[in-house]
Amino acid sequence: RYFTQLATAALRVTSATLTSIDVTPPTASLSLGGIVALQAIGTFSDRSTADVTPMASWTSSSAAVASVSNLSPTRGYVGGISPGTATITASVGSLRATASVSVSGTATLTSLEINPLDVSIPLGARRPVTAVAAWSDGSVADVSSVVSWEVSNPAFVMEGQWVTSTALASGTLTARLGFSTEIVLPLTQRGEYRNRIIAVDT
Repeated sequence: RYFTQLATAALRVTSATLTSIDVTPPTASLSLGGIVALQAIGTFSDRSTADVTPMASWTSSSAAVASVSNLSPTRGYVGGISPGTATITASVGSLRATASVSVSGTATLTSLEINPLDVSIPLGARRPVTAVAAWSDGSVADVSSVVSWEVSNPAFVMEGQWVTSTALASGTLTARLGFSTEIVLPLTQRGEYRNRIIAVDT
């Protein structure tokens, strides 16, 4: 004889609309290379609340001081780049909320490096990449979650710090931190490049 267990859950769909958002924590203090995860909390017309971080667009008033991620799964993560204060804004439609982030320290950002230097990605597979920043006082930090990742060829898809190849192709992967510091990692099959990510047919 067979027995079946059944569990049920009630689902309720409401017509409530998003009326306001708040960023939490509203203030944060970071050291150089430090990272804090901000959240956008939405309040709806029925007075319910929900985490709307994934649907918010995040910006920094000074990306040279504090960089904020707009990529899942690290959306809303803020990294301390140089001493100063920046206002981080979360926007959902016409609604906006801010948080103030202060970064302490005296060093300046000197370099940004993508690792590993050489990656071969089988077609349809994905590989992790990391971005490591260095400052003039000798300190280093993994800033993979707060750099701005860009790929020049849509055949390569970035999800957080993972690169997925969807076709045999070549292109360029770029990591940007602040306004001026960037590193370009060629995604190419040309042999003269030491840093490369290519999709290969397995």
